[in-house]
Amino acid sequence: MPHFPTQTLKTAPELIIDLPKSRSDLQGYLDPSQGHSIDHLIVSDLGNEEIILVACDDGDVISYKMCSIVSALEQNVPLGEPWFLENVGRSAWGLAVHKEARMIAVSSNTQKIDVFALALQPLKRQGAHGGYEAPLSEHSDVPDPQESASKFRVHHDGIRDRAHNIRLSLLAHKTNIPSVAFCNTAQDRDGNFLASTDIDNNIFVWNLRQAKVIMHADGDMNMSQSQRGWGITCLDPCTSRLTRDSFETLGCSVDREESFLDVSDAVRSVPDNSRWHPDSLHFGTDFSASSMNPTGSTDEQDSEAETNSADLAEVEEESEDEEGDSGPIAAISVPERKIELSKKPLIVRLPFNILHTSEFAIRLFSDVPCYEGTKFGRTASCIMCNQALHQFLPSSSAAWNQLRSIERLNMIAQIPELGVVAIANQVGRVGILTTTKAREGHLFGYRIECVLPFKSQEQEMRPSVPLMGLAVGPVQGLEKRPEPGSVQDVTQDVPQTRPAWSSLRRYRLLIVYCDHTILSYELSRTDDPDIIVM
Repeated sequence: MPHFPTQTLKTAPELIIDLPKSRSDLQGYLDPSQGHSIDHLIVSDLGNEEIILVACDDGDVISYKMCSIVSALEQNVPLGEPWFLENVGRSAWGLAVHKEARMIAVSSNTQKIDVFALALQPLKRQGAHGGYEAPLSEHSDVPDPQESASKFRVHHDGIRDRAHNIRLSLLAHKTNIPSVAFCNTAQDRDGNFLASTDIDNNIFVWNLRQAKVIMHADGDMNMSQSQRGWGITCLDPCTSRLTRDSFETLGCSVDREESFLDVSDAVRSVPDNSRWHPDSLHFGTDFSASSMNPTGSTDEQDSEAETNSADLAEVEEESEDEEGDSGPIAAISVPERKIELSKKPLIVRLPFNILHTSEFAIRLFSDVPCYEGTKFGRTASCIMCNQALHQFLPSSSAAWNQLRSIERLNMIAQIPELGVVAIANQVGRVGILTTTKAREGHLFGYRIECVLPFKSQEQEMRPSVPLMGLAVGPVQGLEKRPEPGSVQDVTQDVPQTRPAWSSLRRYRLLIVYCDHTILSYELSRTDDPDIIVM
């Protein structure tokens, strides 16, 4: 972990955790020889505890309290047993945690989602609704391992009574589900909603109290070519930055506001961003106009894309008659299509915006109505940027050819305080987005501020290996804001280019590649809230 106040990282790990198994006879789904390998890892808040949550190829899902890890490090003693150890059947992938509702959601290659809801502390007095619907201030903390956190009662009709631990399975997807997300905002403190996406690019929003789908969107709408869904997250509309015009809102100018806007041209105005990797020049790749076809890719790349299906082994077994196309997707100019939703109005529109990513496209859905019953056509606002992080790679390098086959936007991290979302693809690039809202009207959008590594850093810092993960968190010493009027220069020994404290905290972004290369950036906003400082 970065040390305070120097923010340096050690070259060797301070602790290696040997993950236990829920059963000794478990085998891997994608790699039987390494069945307990980690598919996904997140750090999140659950109640008043910070936890680390891990999903494994054999279906095991494991969690430790961060306080237990820190205690083991400080006291130089072995780490104890995890407080949470469950199995979801086959190759767990998507992970989500709801802080205040004390829930964990896990998606897997079983084509289902398992939601684990921890028992809540009963009211000391009978509330208006009775039962165990305790105020959030009276919710129990994360239980200790000996408190039978691994014993969950299976429910099929939703999560209502929280007097005991509940395991709810959600069935609607017909393919593997790489990503799930809760709405961790004040608009959904009780964890009523869950969003999910599958590799067929479908989007589902669930009402967990009833275990029902209340919104289903065809993932390929407004797309001229099918893509695979990889990531989803719920955004708090209140964290969007107010903007004055369409360029500030979207990163490019638009003639008029419509329910669907293609803002793919915004990528051209991103500063210090290379659409071609520097090594492409050394390998003599021809990017002249004559070599470019209408999709915006080279003929050579399209030829490779037509003969090589995408490597999707980590989330899907390809059927014998299925052929994938991993080539670049064309810039879009298609008639507006409609989201398919269900029929009977529920209560309100969704209290959050949905950010969805596929192989190449980033889409923001806002003002989405939620309905229950049979499907019918209904529109919602959609902002899409295609080829958002795509980059032409050297065609004569085996390492880059392998990377091209796994291009997908499958990593998302939010910084709500800054109104920032980081989105990464496995090729090795990270886009930093500001979520926006026009001062006049109801247009929500996003603006791509930059792409990391910067163009000036590509050749020296970026390895030709897959990107394995990214993480964000407050810089140590700045986790809490000072009291108004106080002076706290906790970084006085560190050279300063800005005040030690501002209205918004500094955040660290770590980008980790599979050769153990780590790139570290700091994100913040100055007194001008529209500028991001790296």
